[in-house]
Amino acid sequence: MPSATTFHTIAPGLGWGSQPPVGWQPVQEQPLLCFVGLTGVGKTTTLGILAGLLEAAGRAFTHLPDRRRLTDQLIIAHLQRQDGEPVRPVIDRAQRFRYTRRYRQEFPGGMAHALSQLWVDPTQHPGLLLFDGLRGENEVTFAARHFPQARFVVLHAPDGVRVQRLLGRQDAFDRIAAGVGIAAGPERGAPALDLATLAGRGAADLFSPAETQALLALLQDGRVGPEELAAKVRIVLAERANYDPDAARRALERLAPQRTLLVDTTRLDPQAAAHRIAAFVGSWPSGHPSLDGRRRTKDGGQRDIGFNPQSPVSQPPSPQSTNRPANQSSSSPLSIAHIETIPFRLPLHGALRWGRDHAMDEVRHVLVRVTLSDGSQGVAEAPPRPTIYGETVQSIQGIIAQELAPRILGLPVDEPGLAQIHQRLHQVKNNPAAKAGVDMALHHALAVSQGISLAQRLGAQRERVRVSYILGIGPLEEMLAEAERVVAAGVRVLKVKVGRDWTADLARIQALQQTLGPDVTLYADANECFSPEEAPDRLAALAELGLAYCEEPLPVEQVQERARLRAQDILPLIADDSTFTLRDLRRELALDTFHILNIKTARTGYTESQAMLALAQAQGKGVMVGSQASAGLGTARAGLFAGLPSVEHPCELSFFLKLKEDIIDRPIPIRDGFLDLADLLRVQVDEDRLREARLPRL
Repeated sequence: MPSATTFHTIAPGLGWGSQPPVGWQPVQEQPLLCFVGLTGVGKTTTLGILAGLLEAAGRAFTHLPDRRRLTDQLIIAHLQRQDGEPVRPVIDRAQRFRYTRRYRQEFPGGMAHALSQLWVDPTQHPGLLLFDGLRGENEVTFAARHFPQARFVVLHAPDGVRVQRLLGRQDAFDRIAAGVGIAAGPERGAPALDLATLAGRGAADLFSPAETQALLALLQDGRVGPEELAAKVRIVLAERANYDPDAARRALERLAPQRTLLVDTTRLDPQAAAHRIAAFVGSWPSGHPSLDGRRRTKDGGQRDIGFNPQSPVSQPPSPQSTNRPANQSSSSPLSIAHIETIPFRLPLHGALRWGRDHAMDEVRHVLVRVTLSDGSQGVAEAPPRPTIYGETVQSIQGIIAQELAPRILGLPVDEPGLAQIHQRLHQVKNNPAAKAGVDMALHHALAVSQGISLAQRLGAQRERVRVSYILGIGPLEEMLAEAERVVAAGVRVLKVKVGRDWTADLARIQALQQTLGPDVTLYADANECFSPEEAPDRLAALAELGLAYCEEPLPVEQVQERARLRAQDILPLIADDSTFTLRDLRRELALDTFHILNIKTARTGYTESQAMLALAQAQGKGVMVGSQASAGLGTARAGLFAGLPSVEHPCELSFFLKLKEDIIDRPIPIRDGFLDLADLLRVQVDEDRLREARLPRL
């Protein structure tokens, strides 16, 4: 948009131009919540309920003019003046799409660019700004880069659901003329044999068979007419042609993962979705006067406000975890006050054997506890693996006490502070489990401080996650007995370690299949034990047996060979040892060496794991969450991350079944192959059990 020589007010306290009134501030420097989604995903309904929640909580907020009004006043009017035409309303959506497409060609940020031109009077609008909304990859990319104070709520619904919702609305704006490659609807009374006949060729490819059948059933039942259905389908087609919602979501997950909340409006009703968003707003880092979680009372004092959402993955923090020191100043910036490590030992039901010669017959891990300056505490589990990462219980304790803690104690934990904390942790090379334990415990402490669940802080949206169990190498009878025990406990996917003896491996797999039957899925983990020459035939044999995947068949250093093996597409390959870090992942993606990424929060924490998830998904890779033989606490922490919507494959979240004892306060149930996130959120450390399992300090 060209600069204006005068300032134009488009609403009280809001305008655009080159000479704003004194004291007005750019919108991009204000706390801004942007809704992202196409027509019919539920933005208007959800936003209305959210406004009620904010108002009830005493939180100041302002609705910015919505997308339609800003398109009229800033985009279409600008282009009409540019064309020498009178400024006039444009109702037809196809014509509006042509205008907005032209604007994006001139200003690639599209609506986000137009939004960035606005100025706001903070005395009239002192609180949170709400905007409905952004669409498409270009807009959200511009906003993520140019609106540092913004957060984003991505609302999603399948295209068939969107059409049905549009059919239920009585909005004169929901009309679109035929054109732009979209066929006109049939003549009144003409039979509509399929959606392509009804609304154009593109409609045949847009919907799934089930969606198509449901939409045509509306015609057959007489609930809608062909012209009405054709009009709504064309809206969805035209929006898809202009804005790719999947690309927009991936861009935000890549550029602003901690500032983005994904909401599936087919799984959450508007009330639950609004509560989820309210909790997301409630977790906004402090530092802006409108976002400090308080409101002025009539006598000039302040009272705390907050949200207690009742969503499928929300649980209130435990009383013991929310105690605050009475003398904690509300004006002091929240910071890291203390980091503690507690080593513990747990016995196993038999040894775990993998690779050529690795074995583990007990768990010796470290509990990491982070305390914030307001007294909030978070805990995580750090599992040393000396034969994999070179870490031991003693090294984890030592590196945290001597290097990591001194670098981050006292640092603020607002968003800029968290970036600095992450950078300082990674000044120390290697030591992945130590750094990951501190990172996860910090996120847990922040969730406690903000009065939300850890699942909400991470953006988990699933109610449950499918689990797998790691079955180590051992005598056949022992393996069969262990497999039957964990299947009886609810597991339906087994990761079978292979690589020491191929003939014996095949025999064990076949015996497992015969014993467990077709309802249990198997896949293999070779732990780099195959050679490039034998790998293709071995993968083909595994595929012939019906195994789902194979993890790390070749040594990590054989990068070119792994890329060639992946290109053969014999069996989906899982990357684990080859992707210890985000840096490793970039290399593997550049060479395209795998199909599915195994993210282990125990070695990359939440911060780096989120970046890896976004990068893998942007490249079209599948994702699962793995285990470093975690006990119950580590399982709970990894399982909440597995609740993110992009994690689609079975996750290694059942190693706790191999433990004779644990340090948590309750068993974790597995129901027909799944863990419920609500169960994981209830998990707490049992201090008595921790005391019994505790190892002597250094």
